[in-house]
Amino acid sequence: MRLKTFHAPTMNEAMQLIREQLGPDAIIVATHNDDAGRGVRVTAAMEEIETEETTHSFDTIDVVCEALDQHQTAPDLSERLINIASELSETDPVLSLAAALDDTFKFAPLPDHGPAKPLVFIGPPGVGKTVCVAKLAARALLAGHKAHMITIDTVRAGAIEQLGVYADRLGLSLTTSAQGASLASLVKAGPKDALILVDTPGANPYDPGDIKILAHQIDTIDCETILVMDAGRNAVEAIDIVRAFRDLKPSRLLITGLDLVKRLGGMLALSEASGLPFCGVSPSPAIADGLHSINPVSLARLLMPQTGKDQHRGDRADATRTV
Repeated sequence: MRLKTFHAPTMNEAMQLIREQLGPDAIIVATHNDDAGRGVRVTAAMEEIETEETTHSFDTIDVVCEALDQHQTAPDLSERLINIASELSETDPVLSLAAALDDTFKFAPLPDHGPAKPLVFIGPPGVGKTVCVAKLAARALLAGHKAHMITIDTVRAGAIEQLGVYADRLGLSLTTSAQGASLASLVKAGPKDALILVDTPGANPYDPGDIKILAHQIDTIDCETILVMDAGRNAVEAIDIVRAFRDLKPSRLLITGLDLVKRLGGMLALSEASGLPFCGVSPSPAIADGLHSINPVSLARLLMPQTGKDQHRGDRADATRTV
């Protein structure tokens, strides 16, 4: 039995899609009304004969569907992931979802040592860029490498002092643009064999002036920009924000605030809309929690429903420890 899932605004429209794509002999396996009012989801099959293997397959897909629904994943994306998972014979929901995620998203962990291009962390205000800079610096130190931190955030009150405290605790140097120095001169003066990490002021994605000012500062150096976003955005807003930062040419996506949300559909929408690979997640503001690299399996674990019904559905903190 080959399963396929359809999203549509109404049941009649879903049935029409099923007849067009699977033919009149397709059978309806399950129907679900979207709790967020985004229509219906119908799972259909191409054969009437059901075996133990197909029963297991449906059970697996049902768990995947539940996970994606719980996280309010955008219907088109959810349908695509479910249909990829449906093509597999995998009976483990985590691995089934992981395979679909691997086929849909890209993953690119951040480096933890130099020499490399300076990493410039950008994003809206309050998403945790400063903490991410400190966490990556700590990770480099723990791996036996050198790191150097720079901040050009002279806008937020206490921003320089905050990163200065982190630098002192880590035993690292910190340079700032507080005295009018350009980012290019700060990078040039930094150690050549260290991982250069640059903190920036939060930019309002709905204010073109903010984006333009930040772009002018960043364009003075050869660097890699990392877009930092918190996980709690709804999918539509997340897409608007990531599009606003396109002019800054981010190359990877770093997600923060996992401890403050239960639904991660916006996080998936961010990566899909931008085409940016996931480079890591920050499970909490605590420096000791570190930055975790992420891969398809660890992302699937984060997305599993927290109902306790399935052996793969654990506490969010446990899931991030395996990232």
